[in-house]
Amino acid sequence: MFVSIRVHIINNFLEGEEMMRKSILLIATICVMAAVNVALADTDTIRGINIDFVNIGNAGNGTDPATGNLYGAVGYNYRIGKYEITNAQWNAFTAAAGAPTGNDGGYAYSASYGAQQPTNYVSWYEAVQFCNYLTSGDKSKGAYLFSGNNANPGDFLGIDRVAAQATYGTIYFLPTEDEWYKAAYYKPDGSGYSTYANGLNTPPGAGVDTNYDNVTGQPWDVGVGNGTMEQNGTFDMMGNVWEWNETKLYDSLPYRGIHGGMFSSTDAIWDLSSYRQNGTDPDDEYEGLGFRIASVPEPAIAATVDIHPDTLNLQSKGKWITCYIAFPEDANVADVNSSTILLNDQVKAEWTMIEEEAQVLMAKFSRSAVEDILQPGIVELTVSGKLNDGTRFEGKDTITVINKGKP
Repeated sequence: MFVSIRVHIINNFLEGEEMMRKSILLIATICVMAAVNVALADTDTIRGINIDFVNIGNAGNGTDPATGNLYGAVGYNYRIGKYEITNAQWNAFTAAAGAPTGNDGGYAYSASYGAQQPTNYVSWYEAVQFCNYLTSGDKSKGAYLFSGNNANPGDFLGIDRVAAQATYGTIYFLPTEDEWYKAAYYKPDGSGYSTYANGLNTPPGAGVDTNYDNVTGQPWDVGVGNGTMEQNGTFDMMGNVWEWNETKLYDSLPYRGIHGGMFSSTDAIWDLSSYRQNGTDPDDEYEGLGFRIASVPEPAIAATVDIHPDTLNLQSKGKWITCYIAFPEDANVADVNSSTILLNDQVKAEWTMIEEEAQVLMAKFSRSAVEDILQPGIVELTVSGKLNDGTRFEGKDTITVINKGKP
């Protein structure tokens, strides 16, 4: 949460650049004095399960030409798990929701490793029930549609992320081939792709950068093995365990994608690189097969918004609605894409000015366009937009709308 700060400014506020600069600085100063909490609105605890995410931006990137332009293009920002799902997280899920069903007569889930090692012997069907539980609290309800409460593989009906997001807001799911590929291999500066998740085009060192070639003989603890953080903030997208993807690879076969290799993979160029497309039956469960999850929508930076006038008379003849947007220290106002600024997702900002020292942006909206979407009363308005890397920001303020002519 953050404190909504109201700064009452004299009527001739916009008369003169110096007065405008001082007033913007005043807003920023008050923001600092009020110790506003404007941290990223990310969720780390979902239904009692702690999960870390990293943000994947650069929405609208192209596919990877090095691998035949097959994968990597994603038209939206999203989050992906920083780590593979662990035994501890899986056990918290099963304790709360009951063990999921996933393999008819096959291997049962085996927690043969430690709490912080990636969970294993998990089928695709079981993994998506974990995602559904995070989304809705019910293994059968979420992006993955099942008939009946038992969510047997034979009851699987399909995938509908759009409906799930409309119902639940934030949703959790297995990454698609494109989402997984981009999180692993697309460079965070948007300059293109690498062959490996560490940002390089040369194989990683076994036991140094990642866990493969049987250097440990089993998966290591996520995030605290010898592995180094990868280019987009993830760990173990090279080795440790294969990771389920959402995507069905072939029309004629039920295979779902898996990526990243495992601890016993011996060929880094083949199993750990962007060139390796692999899939297996969604019923399959084995020692080196686990998963990480992804989520939308991406978190928004919580901006402090101050809208003027405080009282808007629909009968007045003014030209502008003016908004001052204060940003937290970890977001640079100079990075705002001014063409994306919207009021109530409907009215675009027509003019902007940045006070970079104060980390405040002033945006002007057409008064007549704003009045067209308002009715008299106490009205909460939302101002939103994006930074150049695609990160969203959002803030709200409340004004009074009246419809009063001259006496």
